[in-house]
Amino acid sequence: MQDHSLTNEQRRQYERDGFLILPSYLPSQTVDELSDAADEVVSRVGPLARGNPRVQVETIEGRGAGIRQAWPVIDLSETLARLAGDERILGLFRSLFDGDAPALFEDKLNYKNPRGGTPFPMHQDYSYWSDYSPRLTSAMIYIDEATVENGCLEVVPGWHTKGLLPRGETDVGPAVDHHIPDSALDRSRAVQATGPPGTLILFSCLTPHSSAPNFSSRPRRALILTYSPVGDGDWYEETSGANRDRSNAWRAAQA
Repeated sequence: MQDHSLTNEQRRQYERDGFLILPSYLPSQTVDELSDAADEVVSRVGPLARGNPRVQVETIEGRGAGIRQAWPVIDLSETLARLAGDERILGLFRSLFDGDAPALFEDKLNYKNPRGGTPFPMHQDYSYWSDYSPRLTSAMIYIDEATVENGCLEVVPGWHTKGLLPRGETDVGPAVDHHIPDSALDRSRAVQATGPPGTLILFSCLTPHSSAPNFSSRPRRALILTYSPVGDGDWYEETSGANRDRSNAWRAAQA
């Protein structure tokens, strides 16, 4: 079996910066399967309405409603469920967690639609997840090429060591997002994590990150899988599973 652990140098880089970029980590065949899965999810999430717990819906000028985010997604696609349990993913997290098994915490798709996909302001995921392990770690997988123009991930190196930063809330239309005020963060240090399809970015739940609007004519879809060391706890059914059940109940009520 192929070893998918991080090298010692990659591990040191992750610990120093709070993120690690693995360009073209997944092959084109897997990326094509993820693209089909992202389309499948769109067809299965239910009505694109703001009351649907499964999705964040945004209005794209001249084109009506579009999906900003879908959560959770592995119950809607066998492809996504398989990848969440694939050793190519789990091996990375096992090496980050010092051999402890990774437990899936959250699985979501971000859809940054062409010419209108909304931004995600600078934030730390742990501001949403502070009841859980501070070792929660995410893998963001680009399904489409991510560029500056279409809203690639932006990450601030080193600031994961500063703990949970002050935060406010920003109404972006589809949702109310947390944001870190300028007074608490040196945004000039942000790194724009561009990359081809299949690029995988590991980042800590304490790493400040954001993404700009999509001003281009091309989509920027990404799958995000978040894990905790199983020794810290397994909260999937309490969090993502609970939203799955709320979503299914809401959809059944619309029938």
